[in-house]
Amino acid sequence: MKKNEVERVPTGIPLFDKYTEGGFLKNSVNLITGGAGTGKTTFVMQFLWNGVEKYGDNCLFLSFEDDLEIIRRDSKGYGFDFDKYEKQKKFHLKSIIPYEQSLSLERQKGELRRELIDYIKKNKVKRIVIDPITLYGMAFKTSYDVRRNLFDLVRMLK
Repeated sequence: MKKNEVERVPTGIPLFDKYTEGGFLKNSVNLITGGAGTGKTTFVMQFLWNGVEKYGDNCLFLSFEDDLEIIRRDSKGYGFDFDKYEKQKKFHLKSIIPYEQSLSLERQKGELRRELIDYIKKNKVKRIVIDPITLYGMAFKTSYDVRRNLFDLVRMLK
């Protein structure tokens, strides 16, 4: 690697990797945004699929919703059949409901952070997708709290 080059993580999506000069920056957190039906989830599922299929990375799709069967079905519809990789413990599809009424926000945030860190370390996860992040933000009362807690989550993931 040349002195001014930055290490990249290829997505395996040819045009994206071309225009980003090799993919995402290593150890970065990236927000994929757009309106309904623009392909955000398809993009991130392809990122995970290529990660496990082409690059041998352990991958995690973390949903803040609880219906993982819809994610499995939709992924298979695009040709991303993660079943064999789930059995090999290379792909992980996990649901965490971040906030329940019975716990304080600070306690839940700490529990979520610990659970996520432990899971990532135990399973040697290299690529993580969180979808939808909006449900995480909806648990907070003010825009300041949303930003502060998203910042904490990003810092933890890095």
